[in-house]
Amino acid sequence: MEKKTKGRNGGTLTPWQRGQSGNPQGRPKGALGIKTIVSKILEKEMTLDSFDGRKKKMIIEHLVYAQVCKALTGDTKAFNSLLNQAYGKPSTVAQDYPENGIVFVEFNKASR
Repeated sequence: MEKKTKGRNGGTLTPWQRGQSGNPQGRPKGALGIKTIVSKILEKEMTLDSFDGRKKKMIIEHLVYAQVCKALTGDTKAFNSLLNQAYGKPSTVAQDYPENGIVFVEFNKASR
């Protein structure tokens, strides 16, 4: 006998039988994954106004340009995001010289 529990919306929920899959047929063959879909969209070309006129570029280029513009206006999150993408997240602070105002940061290039 199956155990039934009351659902949030008033219906009853029946747990799966032991060893039974909730999706027995799985994903259909040829179905695209989310990474593939996003990559295809970002690689499409799009024409937008730019500081040097209308430019036809890949969507990813427009997004990076927008992120750079935000960083240039003082958005530290945008700046850190660009640095992390280009050089990897900082792994450790190697040396700190407060009297000179100098901090050396070692970047983890292996994570690229």
